Amino acid sequence: MFINPLKRAAAKKRILQLLDSREEGNFKGDVNSIGVIIDDKNLNALEELRTLKKSLGIPDDKFTVVIFSAKRKTGKDFDMLDYCLNDIDLKAGIKKPELEKFAVGGVDLLITFAAESNTPVHLLTAYCHAGFKVGRYRQNIPLYDLVIGTEEPSIFKEELLKYLKRIKRT
Repeated sequence: MFINPLKRAAAKKRILQLLDSREEGNFKGDVNSIGVIIDDKNLNALEELRTLKKSLGIPDDKFTVVIFSAKRKTGKDFDMLDYCLNDIDLKAGIKKPELEKFAVGGVDLLITFAAESNTPVHLLTAYCHAGFKVGRYRQNIPLYDLVIGTEEPSIFKEELLKYLKRIKRT
């Protein structure tokens, strides 16, 4: 479709604007809320990422998962937010109120576990207010405070927990 390339171009431009206005956080290592943004190609990692909730002692209401798919899927899991290209307007704004609330509400730790070139996911990541943002690819390093370059969810989780312990000690 013709609209999708326009939305992607606007999203890339908006990401750059959001990165320019990004404030450096004063993350102290205390994690009381977690947001996970994942795409449908990496759903196999979701269960491993959910174990972070238990590892860090996060209550269910402070753990939010957003799943991106190219087209809205039916039969979604009700404890997750769904996100698709239709939730982005032509000026790269977030149209869906639940996603806007998630992005503006902020979390202590935001994890993005998605494909390297997933522009809509990177747009939501850039919009989100978070104390500490973690991703997987060096290409997207301006979006994150920490990049853990692995495809394996269990290694990603282990490394993330190590870094969080180091941050908390210092």
